[in-house]
Formats: sequence, structure tokens, C-alpha cells
Amino acid sequence: MNSFKGNSRLLICCTLAFVLSTVGWVTNDRAVAAENTVSCTDCHDDKQNTQYAHNPVAEGECTVCHEPEPVHLEEGGPGGMKTDRTASACYQCHDNMAAGSTVHPALEIEGECIQCHNPHGSSVEKLLVKPLISLCQECHEPVPAEAAAGSQHLAVTEGKGCLNCHNPHSGNQAALLNASLKTLCLGCHDQEITTWEGDEIESVKNIKEKLDLPYVHEPATEDDGCTTCHAPHGSKHQKLLTASFPGKNYYKPGTDPDEKIFELCFTCHDQAMLNKDISSTDTGFRNDTLQNGTVVRNNLHRFHVVNVVEGRSCNICHDPHGASQPHNLRSKWTMKTFEPTLLFESRPDGGECLKSCHRPKTYQRLD
Repeated sequence: MNSFKGNSRLLICCTLAFVLSTVGWVTNDRAVAAENTVSCTDCHDDKQNTQYAHNPVAEGECTVCHEPEPVHLEEGGPGGMKTDRTASACYQCHDNMAAGSTVHPALEIEGECIQCHNPHGSSVEKLLVKPLISLCQECHEPVPAEAAAGSQHLAVTEGKGCLNCHNPHSGNQAALLNASLKTLCLGCHDQEITTWEGDEIESVKNIKEKLDLPYVHEPATEDDGCTTCHAPHGSKHQKLLTASFPGKNYYKPGTDPDEKIFELCFTCHDQAMLNKDISSTDTGFRNDTLQNGTVVRNNLHRFHVVNVVEGRSCNICHDPHGASQPHNLRSKWTMKTFEPTLLFESRPDGGECLKSCHRPKTYQRLD
């Protein structure tokens, strides 16, 4: 009996020693295996050393996008790696960015997303391969080079830059705009804006407020009307104008109107309104008299713009956006520190004008 107990104790001790030695071997083997496991960062540690890292990279989940073959792990080097570089791979995690009716061409060529985004990480937000404006300028010229001598739209260079107005992926508006053109413009120009025009501080009036007035300049009634007169990115002309126009209220006229001075206005209006000899259809702003049975027409547009020591710009009397009086006539304008007023009464055959600088003047058309 005592012999049986002694043998049992011996068997238990031997079994326990075997189990413990086996556990020790397994534990040591796993530790050695873990030490010998190849990690992506062993060779590619630079992929994580970025200010903004793609989440799978930051988590070490490289196989989300890459499928390494044994040869890659055994021999290293660029071979033996399967990588889907198309947008469909990105859409496994991200929403389809090309779902709009208008798609950025960058999303329609090989390597779609990685044309602009680094799939590992970047020093620029949104994993962009370079700063936004520089990136856009790789393919586009948002601001014409000639704008340096004229005017540049601050919306292109401030805030979100190009993304202030454009969707970089796709959308349902022309030119990848974030909204309709007028909605975009009035999204900022619903208040007075102070900006630099060359070396001078300029004040851009509240345009939305003007478009709510009774008389609105016809181009401004159209959804894309703003770009009839203004270049949305930049222009060689002041105030982002698409053509030349006097920058001041007065200019030195020649003997005949220079069409280049008012090139912007004559994009739509007939230059004949400034001619000396006019017909009954060239301009309604004229005073007719009857001399020896013949109607003689005095062109009042020409009188104000050309036949004076200092020519008046159209801008003195007319507001290019909207006004409270017919013909887009201003109620007042600024002359240095003085604000002259203008009161106009329209009549079937002419009108009457009262300005701070002269007594009431009437004009009459005879035909």
C-alpha cells in the first residue's frame, strides 16, 4: 500500500514536470516567433512619420489596402505586393466622391484619388500631396498672371481657397460649383466688404442689397450674370472687370469717345449712344428741338461723357447693379467727402433731372 502511494506521487511529479517543461517550450517558442515576425514598419517606418496619417497606416493595418505575397516578406523589395490603386479601393471605406452629374476629370483618369491625396500620410490636411492652391495650379490657372497688375479675387487665396466656390470631386453644378453662381456670389456679397485694390483700400458695397431695389441692371437678373462683367478669379482690370472701364468718376476725353475706355459697357450697349449725330433710336437721353421744320437732336449722353472739360464716367449717374430710380440712376454718389444727390422724374417724352450741382434740367424727345 505504501509502495502504491509512493509510485503515485512519483507519477504525478513526473507528469507535472513534463507539463511545465512543455508550457515553457511553447511560451519561449512564441516569444521567439514574435520577435522574428516581419512588421511593415520594419522597412516602411517613414510612412507613419507624417503630421497627418491615413487611419489604416496609423493603426498599422497596411493589409487594408495592400496584399503582400510571401516573396515580398521573404526577399523584400518592391515585388510581390498587390495594391489596388483605383478609386474603388478607396470607396470600401469612403463615400463615392464621383456621384455627381459633373465629375472632376482627375477622378476619371488612372490613379484617381491618389492624383491629389497621399494614401499613407501628408504634412497637409486631407492628405493632400501639396498645399491646396499649389495643387490646383498643377492643372489649372485659377488666377491669370496678368491679375497681378489688376485685381485678384480674395476668395481664391483666402479661407478654403478654391474650395470656397468649387467642389474638388463632383457636383451637380457647372464648373463643379458648390451652388448656383449667383448664390455663391451673394453668399459673400450680402455685406459691405473692405479690400485692397492695388495700394488703396476699396469698399465693395452690399450687392445683394442693391439687387433688391426696384431697378436692377439686366445682367444681374441672370443667374450667371455676375460673370458678364466680373472675372471670378482675377483680371488685368480693376474690380475684377472683364474689360476696361474708367476707374474714377472723371476722365480726360478726346474729341471722339474712345471705345476702349468704356469697353465694358459697349460689350452690351451700342457705342452709337455717344455719337454726335444720332438717330431717334441711338439713345433716349437726348433733347430735341425743331429748327426750320427739322428735328435737331442734342445727344445728352455725349454732352456728359465727351463734350466737357472732364468726361463723366457712366458710373456717376448709373449704378451697375441696382437702383431705386429708372435707368438704374443713382440717388447719390460720392465726390471726395461730398455726396451729391440725384432726383429723376421719368416722362413719356423725356424726363427731368435735379442734381446737387445744378438746377432742375428737363429734356424732351420729339420723335
